[in-house]
Amino acid sequence: MTNRFAVIGLGQFGESIARTLSDSGAEVLAIDIDLDKVEAIKDDVAYAVALDSTDVKALKAQNIQDMDAIVVAIGENFEGLLLTTVLLLELEVERIIARAANAQQRMILEKMGIEEILSPEETVGKTVAEMLLHPNMKSFLPLPDDYEIVEINTPSRVVDQTISEIGLREK
Repeated sequence: MTNRFAVIGLGQFGESIARTLSDSGAEVLAIDIDLDKVEAIKDDVAYAVALDSTDVKALKAQNIQDMDAIVVAIGENFEGLLLTTVLLLELEVERIIARAANAQQRMILEKMGIEEILSPEETVGKTVAEMLLHPNMKSFLPLPDDYEIVEINTPSRVVDQTISEIGLREK
């Protein structure tokens, strides 16, 4: 069964999501009001459409409510992001993932009942800061509840040793 996703807003963030999903074998509907952005991605996704996502008739015409998830990645126009998100809620879309550029936008989206909120600038900022503070770190992924996944360069003193030889639990 193919995963079916829509990405609304094809700036750098939305375009990256759409291309990555498509490269992973998902069926992607890419939407933006800017025809140039739609033209730039049309050959790399299943469907690319130029439309105003604040127009409920235009969304319905794309059967948007049948998607497994919709990413609302509109970055510059928060009013457009809000109106689009409200329409998707009214269409009873099962899974909506929205972008928030700051804490105020996040709070508004949370009050609307959006549970999955992306803050790419904040996430990247934290990751870069962690990598600057810890030069041995290759990558960093914050998780909920103060957990983190960190990839580090292997210290030379533990190369070619087993986990038990290193004594991770004791140290």
